[in-house]
Amino acid sequence: PTRAPQVLSFTDADLDKDQIGGAVEFVRATFETDITYYALYFGSSSSTVLSLLANLPVPNGGTKINLGMNFPLPAGATHFLVFSANSNGVAWDQGTCCVL
Repeated sequence: PTRAPQVLSFTDADLDKDQIGGAVEFVRATFETDITYYALYFGSSSSTVLSLLANLPVPNGGTKINLGMNFPLPAGATHFLVFSANSNGVAWDQGTCCVL
């Protein structure tokens, strides 16, 4: 894909250590003609992926993931990252991040 998601946001409503809770939400890319899904990851920085949280299909997938309270935070996770993707794979250079 040649376009990235626009904005990624999260507000942690769970104040427990090593746990999070709340909605992770992003704004779709302006053009999605070559995007078939968005890949949402936990990361240890704005450019380092740790683990996949969800794949969200285009056009019927949502742009919001609700994490229930006490959702376990993966070791080392400090960011959420979302990338455009298609059958050729994830466009690692077409991503957006936010700090947990």
